[in-house]
Amino acid sequence: MRFLRALARHNERDWFKPRKAEYEAVVLRPFQALLGALSAEFAQAGLPLRADPAKSIFRVYRDVRFSADKSPYKTHASGILSPNADKSTQGVIYLHLQPKASFVASAFYEPDKDALYRWRVSFVERKKEFQVVLRRLRAAGLELKDEGALKKMPRDFAEYASSELAPYFKFKSFLLSRPLTDAEVSSPTLVGLIRDFAVHSLPLLEYGWTSV
Repeated sequence: MRFLRALARHNERDWFKPRKAEYEAVVLRPFQALLGALSAEFAQAGLPLRADPAKSIFRVYRDVRFSADKSPYKTHASGILSPNADKSTQGVIYLHLQPKASFVASAFYEPDKDALYRWRVSFVERKKEFQVVLRRLRAAGLELKDEGALKKMPRDFAEYASSELAPYFKFKSFLLSRPLTDAEVSSPTLVGLIRDFAVHSLPLLEYGWTSV
């Protein structure tokens, strides 16, 4: 976390290049070890999610080609656990570690048009099942985020505007999240906190996997 705070202050190639080995030692390798510990913990808990150090971690380098912000480096460490340990998979546990802005999420983030259509069809065909999912999530203190949701019902599903699930037809992502304090990130309890979040969010993941 100290390195990431320093990187946020000095987000420049001239600062980072001579410190790349330090980044690998104090950020990258510990993050790989954390994902490895989580993979083992998830397996023990019966969660069908795992990580691969070669495939599951997002690069520190930013893609600045189409961004007004030309800062070359990300000031956080992030990675995923998924059924196949691949970042392109939908239905993942996403881990984001950043000073004063860390969180863990369970996400189907911006699924493509066909997958989003199948989600909406599932709300018609499996309404009661999704309502059970929502109740289980709420019992665990979790609520789906409506960030980026449509203002109106999708055209193909306008007839369901009065449905109890009408708000969810407008969603473009399906995700849950839990903030992590800096103290939690630095605590030996971190793996257990993330495992518990994954267990509680599993109803959403299982519903999404079967829907898509």
